[in-house]
Amino acid sequence: MIDKDDLSHVIKESFDRISLLTLSHRADRQASMKHMLDYIGLEYNKDVSVVYGTTFPYNPLIMEAFNKAFYPKRCFTKPNEVDCARNHYGIVKAAYDMGCEHVLILEDDLCFIRDLDLLSNVIKSIPEDYDVLQFGGFTADPKAKIILSQYPDKLWVKHPGILVWNASMYALSRRGMEYYIKFMDKFFTVADMPLYFAPNNEKIINTYITTIPIVIQADKNTVPSDIRSKDTDKIDYNTMNVYESEISRNSYFPY
Repeated sequence: MIDKDDLSHVIKESFDRISLLTLSHRADRQASMKHMLDYIGLEYNKDVSVVYGTTFPYNPLIMEAFNKAFYPKRCFTKPNEVDCARNHYGIVKAAYDMGCEHVLILEDDLCFIRDLDLLSNVIKSIPEDYDVLQFGGFTADPKAKIILSQYPDKLWVKHPGILVWNASMYALSRRGMEYYIKFMDKFFTVADMPLYFAPNNEKIINTYITTIPIVIQADKNTVPSDIRSKDTDKIDYNTMNVYESEISRNSYFPY
């Protein structure tokens, strides 16, 4: 069984930068992330660059302006999606501008899988030609079961035509960063939209997803979201996510 020091070495050798996005007022989430990062051998604010977002009272106005500018396309449905998108864009653009070849990006409401050997094997088997990696995600598409069941001997697969929402944990190569930036420069929208459409852009980038979810997002009823509320989001992520349909939530960290 691998120990956390060996695992941290595997992770740090695979990425030039690891960035964690959190909100400055969410000490609860930061405490949980520190605990989980320590479990996999990564030190908060040392091995992982922490990006602190802040709440902003003018997000509704900004959202309205973007939606009017791109009408009939709709960029955002919830005001705080604006900040989330801007922060992800900033993380990716900064990594690109500073010469990173591979960046790993985390959000503060994820729950890592507990199996360190599996996590190590997933990192070690990352395809060399990747541009976008998805370590978790959400989709109600029943075809997503193909990802989970048809490749028992693989940890990573391409998935054109099976589109998965995900910004909780993803990685980008330099070409993946270029794709993300150009997508958002053309149509600035929710943070995971470029990742959602990435599998259908096989001519320009290589996108892979893990056949076993490595992270899941914390239950929104346990860890309240600053973006969504019960009034604005009726999705039951615990029952409607086909990509997580075969997991046991006990295999992941409690939040």
